[in-house]
Amino acid sequence: MASYFRISLISFFTIFDSALVAVGMLLLGKRSFNLLSKRWARHIIKNSKIDLEIVGLDKLDPNESYIFISNHTSVFDIPLLIYGLGDDIRMIYKQELEKIPIFGFALKKSPFIPIVREDPRKAMQSIETAVHEINSGSSIVIFPEGTRSNNGELGDFKRGAFMLASKAERPIVPITLVDAWKVYNPETKKIIRTKVKLIIDQPIENKGKLDRIAENMLMKKVHAVIEENLNKEKSK
Repeated sequence: MASYFRISLISFFTIFDSALVAVGMLLLGKRSFNLLSKRWARHIIKNSKIDLEIVGLDKLDPNESYIFISNHTSVFDIPLLIYGLGDDIRMIYKQELEKIPIFGFALKKSPFIPIVREDPRKAMQSIETAVHEINSGSSIVIFPEGTRSNNGELGDFKRGAFMLASKAERPIVPITLVDAWKVYNPETKKIIRTKVKLIIDQPIENKGKLDRIAENMLMKKVHAVIEENLNKEKSK
């Protein structure tokens, strides 16, 4: 019963805060988004009973913009990253999420960046938009696996994130979310009190345009960092 009550609260705050975001964006523009999105993320984490530990925040320069590359295991990854990272971040999300009532409208009005992976031309437009946002001072969060893992295992990375890295020439920061996949069980529809760790690794310098070989090497390097973190946490 307690789990269903928490799901109801999460749904309520998602709808309510999404409406606030949409209104705020219409009336005040982008400057209202960071504050309101963090408010939503805080509500989700609190009502999900997530015990969040953030490691490595001191490695980030608040005056720098980054490309955050994170593993993806849960619907809770987005609020965890909005809450845990800097005040001015953008995410690339599947455009189909805009179909969700109210929440989708808020996404559409937000400075987040939709992507249609099935259409190479539109996907490239999204990458160019992300480069513009980074050059304007925002940081970008990307889930390079392209889909969520349902067991916490790290999947293969897709190239798009590293094409963006090559174009933007900003430091890349590997992000590891540990045990976020345990928060919600889609089979039982239950939310489970979970300790989640968000690990921020040392930024990786990224200067100069990368050719295909260099992109692939960078992709393997970031994948190895995140995989090593997951293995270390699993062995504890």
